[in-house]
Amino acid sequence: MPLESVLSIPVNTVQVKSLVENNNYLDVDVDRLSQSICSRSGNSIDTTAMGKMRAALYRFYSRVKMADGKYVCDLKNAEEINISERLYEAILNNLNEMNTWIEQSKASGKEVMIQEVDEAYLNSLLE
Repeated sequence: MPLESVLSIPVNTVQVKSLVENNNYLDVDVDRLSQSICSRSGNSIDTTAMGKMRAALYRFYSRVKMADGKYVCDLKNAEEINISERLYEAILNNLNEMNTWIEQSKASGKEVMIQEVDEAYLNSLLE
């Protein structure tokens, strides 16, 4: 599920900020959430799950930096940010796919603009 898809869905910002601040354990069925986003069938998107996803992304990307033109995450496991293993793996796999795309694009001579993970970016995950 592309990050842009997650950011395009409105969420309850108070809920998301609370989930981040309280550090409650988070688990989301990413496949089901992705299917509902892709189908965009009316009210089928679980806004509670979307809020949890945004909070998990915030926790994860708070630990991501740029190094040598790629995204690098310093997390060792899901427990460090109190999310489920399946959610951690889904986000980490997405990060790795982005890095692969960056490498392939650069190798083919394309200019790549990479979004820094800064305070503005992290705040966008909460809104």
